[in-house]
Amino acid sequence: MYLIEELKTSLAKALSKATGEEIAIDALEYPELSENGDLAFPCFSLAKKLKSAPPKIAGDLAAEVKLPKGFDRVEAKGPYLNFFLDRAELVEETAEVVRKAGEAYGDRKGDHASVMVEYISPNNNKPLHLGHVRNGLIGAALSNLYESQGKKVARALLLNDRGLAIAKAMVAYVKWGNEATPSSLGKKGDHYLGDLYVMYEQAAKKDESLEKEAHDVIRKWEAGDAETRALWKTMSDWCEAGQHETYKRFGFRFDVEYKESEIYQEGKDIVELGLKKGVFKKDETGAVFADLEAYKLPNKIVLRSDGTSLYITQDIFLAKKKFDEGGIDASVYVVGNEQNLHFQQLFKILELLGFAWADKVKHLSYGYVTLPEGRMKSREGTVVDADDLLSALEADAAMEIKQRHATLPDDELVRRAHSVALAAVKFYFLEVDISSDMVYDPKASLSFTGKTGPYLQYMHARIRSLLKKAETETKGEGEGRNLAPEEFTLAFALARFPEAVHRAASQDRPSLVAAHLYETAKAIAALYENAPVLSASKEDRKARLKLLEAAAVVLKRGAELLGFPVPEEM
Repeated sequence: MYLIEELKTSLAKALSKATGEEIAIDALEYPELSENGDLAFPCFSLAKKLKSAPPKIAGDLAAEVKLPKGFDRVEAKGPYLNFFLDRAELVEETAEVVRKAGEAYGDRKGDHASVMVEYISPNNNKPLHLGHVRNGLIGAALSNLYESQGKKVARALLLNDRGLAIAKAMVAYVKWGNEATPSSLGKKGDHYLGDLYVMYEQAAKKDESLEKEAHDVIRKWEAGDAETRALWKTMSDWCEAGQHETYKRFGFRFDVEYKESEIYQEGKDIVELGLKKGVFKKDETGAVFADLEAYKLPNKIVLRSDGTSLYITQDIFLAKKKFDEGGIDASVYVVGNEQNLHFQQLFKILELLGFAWADKVKHLSYGYVTLPEGRMKSREGTVVDADDLLSALEADAAMEIKQRHATLPDDELVRRAHSVALAAVKFYFLEVDISSDMVYDPKASLSFTGKTGPYLQYMHARIRSLLKKAETETKGEGEGRNLAPEEFTLAFALARFPEAVHRAASQDRPSLVAAHLYETAKAIAALYENAPVLSASKEDRKARLKLLEAAAVVLKRGAELLGFPVPEEM
């Protein structure tokens, strides 16, 4: 068990003895003033239960709690229980615990619950763009975090591969494609369909009849017209193949893939059943809707008057399919905040339909992404393609690396540039809380200084270089141990890493890990600047090298959870 977790366990035992109930300690506070200790526990919430004043409760608990190894003393100060660490012991103990745990540091056994995380969910008419990037980075990072805490995770992709979007690209291909293929044009399939889609939208501004042609394609598709279905299949395959190339570049992977074209019909059966049960009603046009006004939500059409399905129709069925076939305990949807109302309505409908698992579904809503120059618009062709973004970052990273290593072989330059580009984009996106809108600045994300992924990579590489140098360089001179304040600061950051990971997973906030990694990197830099390592006394040198080795473990593990590598060399 980790040091801070041991303290929580000891405190929980003391609380249980005092209250006669099992009380779990979720999080402790970290006082700003050193005289208030290194960690604190407020006793306000216990006053009613124990029918006693918080200061007295703090005093009683101070006499009862058993301090784990690494703590010096506990003091009651007003309504707070303040814990003071033994600084020398913390540095030694933390370094040893981290090095022993290795890449599993921060992991927990958890409750072994199984959760499905659905993310990205693109259309099949264009390449992935900047919004998909944020979606994918959040979904992948949360999946990693859930797994680190003992959950079994199924990563799911829903491909929205039918409807008006692909129909428009099909119309454009028939009119202006000249039977070209992605291979004949030397383009990825998703980029080719994106070009066709933009071509359609621009032409439709001048020719209103194109809208009717696109809807005719949909009707033919749903009627099973062989020629329409054949063209749709060919173009869908082009797009899907291209999108999967992008997933691979970004390190996204999926355990299960759903396609709208394969599930859109089954939702109708559930709607019919709900109609018989009185969950749904018909309006004057014959459309079926869920009456949600009593729940302070707008009513929701679940089946059109002509009997055709909508997104909500398939979503009802897919939600059921996930629990019926996936063997899961919970289902998470990573979808932008423009769909907040949709999911509120969907989840209420699932509840009204009486599904036992209806309270086990969750929408993780994330904010918009814009560029310094403003919003993106797919129809006008002003989006930032995910591939183009990563390629540009790789090119800029390669230039930076080449300035430092002029003789680096080309294949190694490509590998390092890709690694730096991934760190740049992933850290920059994930250090922002997912609920917030954000502006993505590619240039700022690639900086090797400040709060960036490349900076974390640089700090890891710097440690690895120092450890390698220590193997051959003369050992430190002199005797005695002189604990530097920077050693404690770094060790305390390392000791709090498991708590940061746990909170990030339980609160669905990868930004907590990103923030903690940056705090750790700053502590490493402060140690380098203010405390000698290789030239220190034998005792100091040995202790600081162990601490830095542990810091490298934390940087690597934290980066892995966020989805990017940390190299041995930069």
